[in-house]
Amino acid sequence: MGGSSSTDSGWVIRLGAEEAPTRRVGSKAARLHRLCRLGFAVPPVVVLSTAVLEAFVREAGLTGTLSDAAEAMAHGDGDRARATGRAAAESIRTAPLPVVVDEALVAGLCALEACTSADEEPLVLAVRSSAVGEDGESRSHAGQYESLLNVSGIDAVRGAVREVWASWFSDRAISYRLTSSKAVTGSEGGMAGASWSGSLVPPMAVVLQQMVVPRASGMLFTADPVTGDKGEMMIEAAPGLGEALAQALVHPDLFRVSRRGSQAHELRISERAIAPKERHLVPSPLGSGELVFQPLPEALQLSPSLDDDEVLKLAGLGLRAEEELGSPLDIEWVLDTDGELHVLQARPVTGQLRGSGLPRGGSLLRSRPILWTQRFSGERWTDLATPLGWSLVQPVLHHFTLWEAASKRWLSSSLPTRLYRGRPYFNLSIFRHLVFRLPGGAPPQFILEMFPPDEQEELRSDGPLLPNMALVGSIVTQLIRERRWERYHYNFVTNYREWEDFQPGFEARVQALSLAFTEPEEGLGTVEEARNLMVEYVGLHLLSLLFAHLSYEALGQMLRSWVGLSGEVLRSALVANCEDNQTLRCNRALWALAVVAASDDSVNVYLTSSPQPSLEGLEGLTGGAAFRQELDQFLADYGHRSSASWEIFAPRWADSPELVLRLVAGYLRNDLVDDPRQMEQRRRSDREQAERLVRSRMARTRWRRLFPWRQQAFNTLLGITRQYVLLRENQRFSFDRLLLRFKQVLERMGALLERDGLLDAGADIVFLEIDEVSALARGVLQLPEARARIALRRSEFEQNRRVDHPDFLEEGGEGDVESVALAGSSSSFRDLVTLSGLAISPGRVRGRVCVLRSLDDVHKLKPGDILVARAADSGWTPLFLTAGALVLELGSMLSHAAVVAREYGLPAIVNVEGATRMLHDGMEVTVDGHQGRLLVHRAQNDPERRYEM
Repeated sequence: MGGSSSTDSGWVIRLGAEEAPTRRVGSKAARLHRLCRLGFAVPPVVVLSTAVLEAFVREAGLTGTLSDAAEAMAHGDGDRARATGRAAAESIRTAPLPVVVDEALVAGLCALEACTSADEEPLVLAVRSSAVGEDGESRSHAGQYESLLNVSGIDAVRGAVREVWASWFSDRAISYRLTSSKAVTGSEGGMAGASWSGSLVPPMAVVLQQMVVPRASGMLFTADPVTGDKGEMMIEAAPGLGEALAQALVHPDLFRVSRRGSQAHELRISERAIAPKERHLVPSPLGSGELVFQPLPEALQLSPSLDDDEVLKLAGLGLRAEEELGSPLDIEWVLDTDGELHVLQARPVTGQLRGSGLPRGGSLLRSRPILWTQRFSGERWTDLATPLGWSLVQPVLHHFTLWEAASKRWLSSSLPTRLYRGRPYFNLSIFRHLVFRLPGGAPPQFILEMFPPDEQEELRSDGPLLPNMALVGSIVTQLIRERRWERYHYNFVTNYREWEDFQPGFEARVQALSLAFTEPEEGLGTVEEARNLMVEYVGLHLLSLLFAHLSYEALGQMLRSWVGLSGEVLRSALVANCEDNQTLRCNRALWALAVVAASDDSVNVYLTSSPQPSLEGLEGLTGGAAFRQELDQFLADYGHRSSASWEIFAPRWADSPELVLRLVAGYLRNDLVDDPRQMEQRRRSDREQAERLVRSRMARTRWRRLFPWRQQAFNTLLGITRQYVLLRENQRFSFDRLLLRFKQVLERMGALLERDGLLDAGADIVFLEIDEVSALARGVLQLPEARARIALRRSEFEQNRRVDHPDFLEEGGEGDVESVALAGSSSSFRDLVTLSGLAISPGRVRGRVCVLRSLDDVHKLKPGDILVARAADSGWTPLFLTAGALVLELGSMLSHAAVVAREYGLPAIVNVEGATRMLHDGMEVTVDGHQGRLLVHRAQNDPERRYEM
C-alpha cells in the first residue's frame, strides 16, 4: 500500500462525490453512483472497492482455497464447486483480518459518518453486495448474495462485510452462476476460463449505506415484470422494511400506473389492490442487527401503504430514473417517517420486454391452425376419459356448442371437442373469432386465461376491436332458424332463480332412475333417461357458468372505476358465501368425521398406521362400529363426490369408501390442524370488512350526489355475482349425483351383459362406446368383435396413462403451442427460478413442494406443504385444509379449486405449465397468489439466509 490511506488508494469510494468505475465498485454501486450524481434522493453511501477483497485474500493467504473453487467452476463440476465454495466461505469468515483491510473498513465507516446527519443517534447501516455483473441487463443475481441490515459499530461492520464476501461462495450463488453459464453457452462446460473476470478473487465490492427507518417500502417496476408491458408500471408496497416483501413474509399492496408518455403528468393509477396486513418488519432494537415483526394497529391493516399522491410521486421518480439510465428498472425504494422517498438500489428489469411490435387486428390470429386446450376440460377430467363415458358426454356438449355452418367455413369443420391420448380437449379457435377488446381495454379475463401466454399478451395489446361479425352472424342465423334458443336458460336476471325451481325435481328424477331392470335392452331406456337429464342440466349450467364469469368480471370493473380499488383480495372477499357452499359443507362433514375417528384410539391408530385403510380393517376395533355408522351417514350425504366429476366412471366415494378413509387418515396424521369452521368464520369477517370498506369509499366519492343510484347498482350486481359464483359450486354438487347414478346404471348393464355371455367381464363395458353397448345388447355386435375392440382400447388406455398431455395442441395433435422454458431446467433447481401462471387466490406463502399425481398420494401431504397437481376438482378440496398453497397446471379464476381456495384463504396459482414435471417433492418455493408467480429457492443444504433483497 505504500503507506497511503485507504481513501487515497481508491479502496473506499464515496458515491456521488468521486469517480466510481464499475470494475471497482460493482454494477449495483455504479448505478447508485449515477443516481446520486443526477440528484436522486439516495441515502449516504460509501463503497469498499473490489481491491479490499483482493487485499484480504492476498494478505490472509487464501489464494489456494479460492483457486480450488475457481477450478471446480471452470469444469462445471457443481457438487465439487459447492463443496470447495463452502470451504472458501468458511475461510473468509474465520481468517484473521489483515491490518490494512481493517484500516479500510474503519476508513469506510468514518467516511460514511462524515457525510451523514446522524447527530447523537448511532449510525445504523445496511451492508450489501455489489459484484461486477450483479444486477446486469440479462441476469439480475437478485437474492444470490447477502444483505445485512440494522448494523451499527465497527465490530458489526467487520462481521457483516465478511458475510457479504462469503456469500459469493454460497450454494445458491454458485448454482446460479453454473446454471446461468449453461443457459448462455448451451453446454455443461462450466464458465469459460473459469476465473472471476480473469482473477482468482471474486470481483465483489461492498456497499455501506445509511439505513432509513421506513414508514413503508417496496419495489417499483417501470415495466410490468410479468408481461413486459412498457406501458404500465407496477408498485409493490408494505409497511416496514422491504425485506419482508422479498421473503414473501407479508402481503403487499399492489398499484398499477398507466404511462401514456414520458411525462409525470401523463401518469394515471389504473389499479389499486390493497392487501390485508397484520404485521410489519422493523429494526429493533436499533443497531442490534435484529429484525422483528410487530403487529400493525387494526386501523392500518386494510389501509393502503401509500396514498395516491405518493404512488404518483414514486412513479414519476421511476420515470425519470428510467430516462436517465436508459432502460426499464426494478427500483427498491423506502418512504421515511417524514414522507420523503429514497432510492436504495436500482437494477434493470430482466427478461423479455414487450412493446407494440405485434401484428394488429385479428386476421393473423384467426388464420392460424386449429388450437386445442385442456384449460377448460382439465379440472373436469383430472384423469383419462373412458371410451364409454366420453361417448355419452361428448354429444351432449356438442348439442350446445357445435355450430355446423360456422365450423365448416372458419374452423376447417373441426368439432368443439376431441380426445387426444385419452384426455378431452376443447377447440379454442372459435374464441379467436369471438374475442374482442374495447378501445383502451383488454378482452375479459375469463376468455384470456384459456389462451397460451403469448396469445394472451397479443390479445391484451393488439387484439381485434370486434369479433368476427360474419361468424357471429352465421351463429345467430342458425340459432333463429333452428329455434336453438330454446336449448338454453339465457336470461341473466332469472337463470339463477330457475335453478332453484329446477334442482329439487332434477335430484328427484335422478334418484328415480331405476336399477331394477333385468335385461340389457331395458337398461338402454334408463340410459336414455339419464342422458336427457344431462341435457337439461347442461342447458342451464352452461349459461350459469357464463353469467358467473361475466358478473365476476363486471364486479371487478365496477370496483376499479367506481370505488378506485381492485385486486382479488377485495373482490373474492365480497362474494364469499361459506354458509351455502355445498363443497365447503362436504369438507366440514369430512373434518367432523376425522374428529370422530380421533376420539377413539383404536380407529385413530389403525387409520394413521395403515398405508391402505379399508372397511374390513375397521371390523373388530373398539370404536369401529361407531365410526362406521358415522362414515355410512357421510357417504349417504356426500358419496356421489369424486376427484374427476365429469368422468362417469371416475371412482365415487360411495363405491370406493377407501378414498374417504385416506382423506380422514391425512387429517389425523396432521393432528386436525385447521378447523374449517374457524377458517369460514375468518372469511365471513373478511367479507364484512370488505363491504364496510367499499361503502365508505363510495360514500366519499365526488360522484355520490351526481349519481346516487350507483350504490344500489353496485349492491344489485354484488348480490347477483354472489348467487352465480355459489351456483357454480352447487350445480356441480347436484350433477355429481346424476353421474353416480349414471355409473350405477351402466355397471348394472355390464353385469347383465356378462350374465348373458355377451361380455367376458361386466367391467369391460367402459372400453366400449354407447352405440356399441346398444348393438351388443340388441345382438347386432358379437362378442369376438367386442372383445377385440375392448382389448385394443384397454391397451391404449394403459399407454395413455404413462404419457404427458400438453396443455395446448395444434391441429394434428403432435406439438405443444406453448411450454414453460426454464434456464437449466435439467439441473437440480438449486438456483432461483420463476414460474408464472394465473393468480386465482391472493396471498404469499413459502413452503415445501408436495406433488400429488392422484388422491392415492394424499398421505404425502403435510401441513403447510405447497400442493402441486395437474388439476383439482371438488373432490380434491378437502386437501386445501392441510396445504399451505396451491399450484395447478390447469384451472381458471372461477374453477372449483379457485372458489374454495379463496374461501379458505389459500394462496393459489393455476395454468403453471409443466409444474408437476419441473417441481419435485421437498423443493422450497414461494407461491405469490397476487402476481401469479412461483419462485424456486436455494438448495436445501444451503445455510439459512438472512433477510435480503
